[in-house]
Amino acid sequence: MHIPDGFLDLKTAVATGVLSASVVGISLRRLNGSLPRRKVPLMGLAGAFVFAAQMVNFPIAGGTSGHLMGGVLAAVLLGPAAGVLVITAVLIVQCLLFADGGVVALGANVFNMGVIGSAGGYAIYRGVRLLFRNDRGRYLAVVLAAWGSTVLAAACCAGELAWSGTVPWTSAFPARWITSSPPASARPRVSTSRRSASQRRNRGCDRAPSRNLRWPVEKLSMPTTE
Repeated sequence: MHIPDGFLDLKTAVATGVLSASVVGISLRRLNGSLPRRKVPLMGLAGAFVFAAQMVNFPIAGGTSGHLMGGVLAAVLLGPAAGVLVITAVLIVQCLLFADGGVVALGANVFNMGVIGSAGGYAIYRGVRLLFRNDRGRYLAVVLAAWGSTVLAAACCAGELAWSGTVPWTSAFPARWITSSPPASARPRVSTSRRSASQRRNRGCDRAPSRNLRWPVEKLSMPTTE
């Protein structure tokens, strides 16, 4: 999540970009003319809250920083289609104005946090609600959906990095599971620009890391961009 440029190869960036654009287009079409007027201001408020909440970082396992993702919150309040659009808007602003996530990798970030985080989390929420229909069931559904969407998004991120050849398949998923499992499930960050830049300076190299580079698990689980 929040993958910077230079960590995904062309095929992964294009594939995730096409998937994300398709889901965002479908979400726009579903909301066109069907979104109640009273929910329009809520979309803005939800986007502002998620944007501010993601600015608060805290340390988790292995030196990795985490923050709230907010996809399930937006989806439960507004519906999955609106949730996808809210998180997509937040990610675009973060990418273009705050360099939080790469421009080329924007499609992957939208897919991980917007599509999987919102739509996937909402699917978990609805599934749990079918089993538990009382008020306590609602709270349980939100908690499980928030955690489940985090693990799913982290797994997708690990798969994208491994498919790009940035990290080995054998290291990607164990490292992402460790940093996305409780108590570190608020949403581990997989943005590695600051750490990788420091490593490149130490090596006297200014270029992006090679796709053939193989990182150990402990380095995969330490990314951050701030």
